[in-house]
Amino acid sequence: MRTLPLRLSPLDGESLPGYVIRYAHAFGLPPGDVIRALGLDHGTGRVAAAGRFGVTLPANRLAHVSFVTGIASERLKGMLLARYAGRAFDRSALSAPVPLQGAPEGHHVLIWSSRFCPRCLAEHGAWLLPWQLCWSIVCLGHRMLLARFCPECGAVPEIGPRDRWPRDRQGILTDPTRCWHRRHRELCRGELAAATAANVDGDPALLTAQRRINSVLDGELEPKLGGEKLPPQTYLQDMRTLCNLLHHHVLPPGQPRPPDPAHRLLSDPAAVSTVLPEALRLADLPDPVALADALRQIADERHRADSHTLVVSKIREASPTLRAALRQAWSETSCCAASNGSPTSTSKKA
Repeated sequence: MRTLPLRLSPLDGESLPGYVIRYAHAFGLPPGDVIRALGLDHGTGRVAAAGRFGVTLPANRLAHVSFVTGIASERLKGMLLARYAGRAFDRSALSAPVPLQGAPEGHHVLIWSSRFCPRCLAEHGAWLLPWQLCWSIVCLGHRMLLARFCPECGAVPEIGPRDRWPRDRQGILTDPTRCWHRRHRELCRGELAAATAANVDGDPALLTAQRRINSVLDGELEPKLGGEKLPPQTYLQDMRTLCNLLHHHVLPPGQPRPPDPAHRLLSDPAAVSTVLPEALRLADLPDPVALADALRQIADERHRADSHTLVVSKIREASPTLRAALRQAWSETSCCAASNGSPTSTSKKA
């Protein structure tokens, strides 16, 4: 077993797949050679055998990577999505034959693609692990919304494993801050650091909200909803429900309402940014009665605005606290007598 002849220290928050491509780019190596040198291929010589090495690693593989890179095992663990188990996703998803393959996790965790902060990429070229979580919407360092797409071709940037760098008539493209998406036979080569991202320096409530969510994701905060403690994963599920409710029913005057109640809100940082602070305010109310009253007010205001009843569609996962508050709020709304819906209805009225 040999150590890497050249060392490269990981940056704070960097993901393991991001580190692999940054190392390969820095020293002019094919990324597959780095994957094999780290033993991520399990000695097979095939990059495909590395699997989802950015999600979790067995103890023996983690020890091997630590030895050849000189990076402490604990720091390596912090470069894997597994660090968010029990908060961003269920721990059982790690023990599946293909970790994080389930649909719920796929909606909230990005495996081989990523959001990004254009200014971060311009400064250090590293792909950060939190960018792969759909709850990450703001770069707190630069106070900008995270970008999702290449500014040239509109593709979602990829950070997945590859044996060789992509090539076209212009030659090999190794720069991990350029778009590797292939259009016809040519690589896009779009400069991701040039992507437009909204500045949110003037929105302290949103910045505070992102810090709070980060504290929950990092296990530093025991969250409460309506004054009652919840497991972090349950809390974030409830936050998603509140964000969806606000997004579909509480919009600025003149802004069209989303046509699809099943729209995956968390896939759009800009959309989440408009409702996350208010969702946190609702969650922070001191008791379930206050939460139910606030939800009732939302329902009544919606009914007064356009005569529509507020229906929370297709709630699959909600804590007993939130579910009870929704039921109470519905039962006390001024429009309740005119509707046969319920908080768990699949009605399309909203």
